[in-house]
Amino acid sequence: MLWMTLIGLGLLVGVVSNDDDDPATTGDAAEEPPIDDGQLEGNEGHDLLMGTASDETLLGRDGNDNLDGGEGNDRLFGDNGNDTLSGDSGQDNLFGGKGNDELDGGKDDDKVFGGAGNDVASGGDGNDSVFGSTGDDTVLGRDGDDFLRGGDDNDRVFGDNGSDTLIGDGGNDHLFGGKGDDQLNGSVGDDAVSGGDNDDVATGGEGNDRVFGNDGEDKLFGEAGDDLLRGGDGDDILIDGSGTDVLRGGGGNDAIFASGFMNEQATLDNFKNPDDTLTPAELVDKLELDFSQDTDTDGDIVDGGQGDDTIFGGIGDVLTGGDGADTFITGDWVKGEEVTEITDFDASEDVLLFGYDETLPEPVLTMVAEDNGEGGSDAIVMADGVEVIRLANLGTTFDVSNDIALMPNNGLIQQSIERL
Repeated sequence: MLWMTLIGLGLLVGVVSNDDDDPATTGDAAEEPPIDDGQLEGNEGHDLLMGTASDETLLGRDGNDNLDGGEGNDRLFGDNGNDTLSGDSGQDNLFGGKGNDELDGGKDDDKVFGGAGNDVASGGDGNDSVFGSTGDDTVLGRDGDDFLRGGDDNDRVFGDNGSDTLIGDGGNDHLFGGKGDDQLNGSVGDDAVSGGDNDDVATGGEGNDRVFGNDGEDKLFGEAGDDLLRGGDGDDILIDGSGTDVLRGGGGNDAIFASGFMNEQATLDNFKNPDDTLTPAELVDKLELDFSQDTDTDGDIVDGGQGDDTIFGGIGDVLTGGDGADTFITGDWVKGEEVTEITDFDASEDVLLFGYDETLPEPVLTMVAEDNGEGGSDAIVMADGVEVIRLANLGTTFDVSNDIALMPNNGLIQQSIERL
């Protein structure tokens, strides 16, 4: 026989169903199988287990079960089968187990674990922790400040309302922060990460990722792999990782770092907690800039978009400021055949700075024109005879004595503060 049980406060009411899942008929407590006080346990069929205002433990066992904790701080275990678990009110713990389960923590601060299978797991209202585990899961935060983790395989993680933390883990995941100041990390795999509204901190982690800030003043990190970073609206900070990346600022006055002269992991750690009260000096300090070397030689593509942007270029990078009065910064960290290329420098509104090690003599900048094969010529800027910058279509108009400024690297840090 299948048992569908309901437990009350001090009163146990038994409901009995046939093995073939016929509609249930009411029995009496004397016909109940042995169970512990406060624990409801199903059988091999499709069971309905319902709690009330007490703190109960519901065990679905085999079959496609429906568990509803009711009020109280409950523990719900789906076990095997494609189960539906609802915590309702109270601080509940939900465990889907094996199978493709649907879990909803309900009200208050819950912990939800999907388990094996392709699960849909939601924390509901409250500050919840939701884990997908193995399988292609959908993890939902809903209201509250939630911690959401997809687990292995290809997951979709939605923060919704609140300031949430989203982690994709293994697989090619999709992360959507929604409203609130969210922290998003795609982790391993080729991920799509979108911050949503407000001021977010987002990284794709390892793999070839797409990271979007959308609205707000966002901080985006490329990390390992060939990534696309797009700031969207707002004054954003985009930081290149290793790999050949594309960085697009979008609207707003953005700061874009397409060079490897910072401790990227330390910088990411410094921004794990979004803080709208940072002064520009504190912000630059968190970036941990080190102009002594550029370790990224893959060559990135940068487009500042609209607004007055500050763009740091490095070895092999192609920089486009877009609309607005932009500041392009490169320096003696550019060495070898791969120079920094700037596609749209306009001396009438843009600024070009070349940094150098203040412990060494100031470099001598010179310029030559080079045919670009398109009916025009580019300006090639050299530092002490070494090519460092290519300025598209400016071979006949660029004035190296007036259109570029030398600045020691410690001055570049101060310049960053002023621009931000």
